[in-house]
Formats: sequence, C-alpha cells, structure tokens
Amino acid sequence: MNNRDDSKEDAKEDVAEEGMNAVDEDVILETDEEIEGEENILAKLKSLRERLKVCEKERMEYLTGWQRAKADYINARKDDEKRREEIIRYANESLIENFIPALDGFEMAMNHKETWNSVPENWRKGIEYIYKDLAAVLERNGVTIFYPKEDEKPDLSVCFIAGKEKTDDVRLDGLIYKIVKKGYRIGEKVLRPAEVVVYSNL
Repeated sequence: MNNRDDSKEDAKEDVAEEGMNAVDEDVILETDEEIEGEENILAKLKSLRERLKVCEKERMEYLTGWQRAKADYINARKDDEKRREEIIRYANESLIENFIPALDGFEMAMNHKETWNSVPENWRKGIEYIYKDLAAVLERNGVTIFYPKEDEKPDLSVCFIAGKEKTDDVRLDGLIYKIVKKGYRIGEKVLRPAEVVVYSNL
C-alpha cells in the first residue's frame, strides 16, 4: 500500500512539475516575443529617424537652392531695370542736349532788343510761348538752369571760359566779367557748362 501511495504521490509531483515547466516556458516565450517586438519597433523608429534626417537634408538643399534662384532672379530683374533706366536716361539726356541750342537761339533773338522790338508783337508772343514750352519740357525732365555769379571766380567744373576782358584792376583778374550762356544740369550731371568771360590783367 505504501509503495502504491508513494507512486501516486510521485506521479502527482511529476505532473505538477511538468505543468510548472510548461507555464515557465510560455512565460519565457511571451517575454521573448515582446522583446523581439520592441526591438523591431526600435529598429523601425531608427530607420524612420534616419529617413527623416535624409528628407530634412534634402528639404534644406531644395530650400537653399530655391532661395538662391529667387535671389538671382530678383538681382537679374534689378540689373535689367537699372540698365533700362540708364538707357532711358541717356536717351533723354541726348534729346535734352539737342533742345539747349534751340533755347540759346530764342534767347539770343529776344535779347537783341533793337531787332526783337522790330518784330510784330504777335510774332514775339508766339516765339515767347514756344520758348516757354521748351523750357517747361526741360524742367519736367529734371533739368535745372544755373548761373555763375559775376565778379566771382568761375568754378571750372561747371563753367567754360569763352573769352577774356582786359582790366587794369589787379583785384578783378580772373573774376567773371559777364555770362555769355547759362548752364544746364540734370541731377548732378552738367549737360552744358555756363560760358563766361573773365577779367584779365595780362
């Protein structure tokens, strides 16, 4: 009896031990699967981060390239506009310079009082009207008239000495005696220097 009972007890213990081992194996298997799943997730995250870095780098390269292209385009447009403005300005200056001799002619005629007064009044008014119109065109295009002052040293950057007037007064030597033609400038550029006659003690 005792041997039989002992055998039964041993059998029960074996079954219990096998059950425990099975449970342990299941637990171990589940833990391994979880670890493997976490490793896969981490690997995927790492891969995604690397791909994200590549995408970010490419994005910055595209952005930098686009910004550079945009800046080049803006600069090219500015250069074109500047060249266009220069062409227009030079064309205007050339046209304006051709107006100046015509104005000189009108002024010479009007300043010659004896001849001018002999012209019929209607003609004089018409000529004066044309002269004022031409002067207004120059003014609208930024042209200004300048007169050097008499009895002062001429500024040779804006004056041309057209002649000399002899004088015995040493103090007047080199000073402006009279203005022959007024000067014209557009902005800082002199279109036509003023023509003057200066005193000379020589």
